[in-house]
Parts: sequence; structure tokens; C-alpha cells
Amino acid sequence: MVEEELAEQMQVSRTPIREALRRLESEGLIVHTHCRGATVLGFSRDDVIELYSIREALEGLAIHYTIQHISREEISQLKAIVDKMRSNLHSKDVSAHFEWNQKFNDLLIETCKMPRLTRLINTYHEHLHHLRYAAMGKHAGRMLEAFREHEQILQAIIAKDSVKAESLVRRHLQAAKRAYTSGNGATERAGSRSRTPWAAPDAAAPSVLR
Repeated sequence: MVEEELAEQMQVSRTPIREALRRLESEGLIVHTHCRGATVLGFSRDDVIELYSIREALEGLAIHYTIQHISREEISQLKAIVDKMRSNLHSKDVSAHFEWNQKFNDLLIETCKMPRLTRLINTYHEHLHHLRYAAMGKHAGRMLEAFREHEQILQAIIAKDSVKAESLVRRHLQAAKRAYTSGNGATERAGSRSRTPWAAPDAAAPSVLR
């Protein structure tokens, strides 16, 4: 990726492009090489495991604050989203199911009312967005599993059971991690840092909502 070409394509000045590339480089997603501009690195299997582990720790913390701060109206919104996810199970529409899954996660994190924690979690959601969509589409039964996991998390929130809710959030993210790593890079030797080439998201995949 060349800074000048990106600025021309997006019809913006080079300053926001430069800042965006710096952020991506600081997060280990690209590397600058002499005369070639920025090169996308992608994620290795170990990277994915690390990112999911960070999400597990952050979202396990956030759910406690969500239970403290969530309103009745927000609980009703979560219930409506779960109903939409249930209706999509029969059609097996992965794109629609992923979109409602994303909305559930967005609302769950927003209701923790901790802005810095929310921004941190959203960063890792964005990193894993395409991988999560791919895992849901390629693993038979993952849509149903994810729906049941969200349903259980919602019930724990309604019951104000923060200990159970944290346990369920962690189990949900562990299952998501297994769904991806079991079918991608499974033949890599343990500890390998080789990276899977990063592909652009499918056209059918919903855009990142955060």
C-alpha cells in the first residue's frame, strides 16, 4: 500500500492516511518496507489465539459492568436481537445471522458504560471481524451454538448473575476461537508464527459496525 495512491483513491489528504497506516503498523497489521510502502501482514494461528485470549479477558471484565448499568429498555433490545437470530437459524443465512450476532455484541459492550474499555474491546473486534465471519460460515453447527450461547448470556444478565455471565462470555469466546483454529492453520506446528495471507472480507460479509 502506497500512501499517495491510497490518498488519491479515497480522495483525502495524505495526513489521515499516514495516521491510519501508523496505527495499523503499531498494531502489527502492516510493515513498512523501503520503496514498497506498507505491506499487509495478516494473522498467524498464534496471533488469532492471542487476540481471542485478550477479548476473553476484556469482555469477561466488561460483562460485570454491563449487569450493573444495563437498563430494562436495553435488555428488551437484546431480547429482540436474540429473536432475530432465532428466526435466521431456519434460513441458515450466515450473513444475516452474523449481522445480528454483531449487533448483540455491540449492545452488550456499549451498555457496560466504560468508554475506555469499550474502545479497547472494539479494537480487537475489528481485528477479528473477518475471521469470525469465516468461522461461522465454514463450521457446521456454529450458528446454532453461537445462538444458544447468546441466549444463555442474556438469561444470566436478566438474572443479574455476573459470575455466571462472565463464565458464559468466556466459554462463548473459547468456542469461537476453537471454531476458527480447528479449521485454519491446524496443520501448523505448535508455536509457529507463520502468517496466513490476509484476504479482503467477502462482499457478503457485513461491514464492521463499530
